[in-house]
Amino acid sequence: MNLKNIFPFQPSKTEFKLFIFYTLFVMYGSLYPFKFHFQEYLLKSGNIISFLFCNFNFHTSIGDIVTNFLLFIPFGFLGVRSMRSPFNPPYYTLVITLICILIAHSLQVLQFFVEKRVPSLMDTFFNVLGCFLAGAFGAVSRFRFIGGKRGEELWKSKPFILLICWIAYNTIPFVPTLDFGDIKNSLKPLLLHPKLDMITTLKYTMGWLLFFYMYKEHTGKTLNIKSFSLIIIITLLARIFIETRVLGLPQVIGSTFALFLTKYAHKKIYNPRLLFISLISYLTIYGLWPFKFSRTPIHHFYFLPFYGFLEGQLFVTAYTAIKKMFFYGCLIWTMERSKIKWAMATFICISWATSLEVAQIWLSDHTPEITDPLIMLLMAIWIKKTKPTTQISAKVVYHGPERRKNRLKKFHLKNLNNIKTLQEDIQSNAKKGLPSQ
Repeated sequence: MNLKNIFPFQPSKTEFKLFIFYTLFVMYGSLYPFKFHFQEYLLKSGNIISFLFCNFNFHTSIGDIVTNFLLFIPFGFLGVRSMRSPFNPPYYTLVITLICILIAHSLQVLQFFVEKRVPSLMDTFFNVLGCFLAGAFGAVSRFRFIGGKRGEELWKSKPFILLICWIAYNTIPFVPTLDFGDIKNSLKPLLLHPKLDMITTLKYTMGWLLFFYMYKEHTGKTLNIKSFSLIIIITLLARIFIETRVLGLPQVIGSTFALFLTKYAHKKIYNPRLLFISLISYLTIYGLWPFKFSRTPIHHFYFLPFYGFLEGQLFVTAYTAIKKMFFYGCLIWTMERSKIKWAMATFICISWATSLEVAQIWLSDHTPEITDPLIMLLMAIWIKKTKPTTQISAKVVYHGPERRKNRLKKFHLKNLNNIKTLQEDIQSNAKKGLPSQ
């Protein structure tokens, strides 16, 4: 029996490599900080059946539900996309779901022995649900580029993924609410306690400018100002109806300023070099704010990856991770689009991020660690997998008389080509002394 027919994955695919990497990342995050205490917990567990299936905590929060659901969506999607072609949707979805059940439940069992971890069957359930839906979606969809070339897949478009990151950053945890009290609390920072925060204002100005630029990079077309305004308004208003999110003055002012720059300085502001300089300036200010340095070191430098992320709450971790993916991805992208080679752009950005983290040793309200340079490296490798998207010219669409005129033109050109071919055959036969047909 051929083992290739049993093993559904195709190791040569880029999707398979991403799938393996993401699986290792999930395992790392689930078992952090790797402080195992086997003997103590085995004595408390009692019956092995109770230990494996029943002795779990079913109490969970909405934030944990959403996080566990989203955590295994890339697992299911990449798992299905890394399998051999031609696709067999039911079979591949079933295979990746069974693998998810094994891995997700095994991680929950291992969390019995890890400090600061609370295993729960509810976590496994939502892990498997997210994996199953993503697997089914990935098995039956082609994910074409919007306005792109045939054969290219939407999820591989780097600018498109960065667009999604910015929208996700503004709408996470994606849990809608119609409770009047929650809506009122979301509007309090804007209506009752307006406070201008320069860092947040800069973040939203920079974020929306990059959103506009990435849309142009993805589609090859410029987003008109009315559509851009509508997207901003809908995104900001959505924050009011999402749990734990608020709408404040900095978000409104930053977004308005981005619209102003887009309308009146469009040709100048959307130069990739200028965007890169503006972005790295904002990130430097953000990383060193409020510029109150101590004479002696305040923090230790943490070399354990994702230390600050995994020590915090899941919601804050996801919120911060998506933000850094967006800004660091845009940083590498704009630098590469400024005609700087990928290797040099990556070296400069990682060196800058490392220097910023080292400087935070003397700053309060910061956690200096290896995580940011590592995220920068991962985003650079991700962007390197495919070359920057080329500008795609809009397809010409003919209507009415123009369509008929174009059709007749093609018909006449085809007849002319046929006549030329016939004349060439006659001349060729004449030279050979053969009668013409």
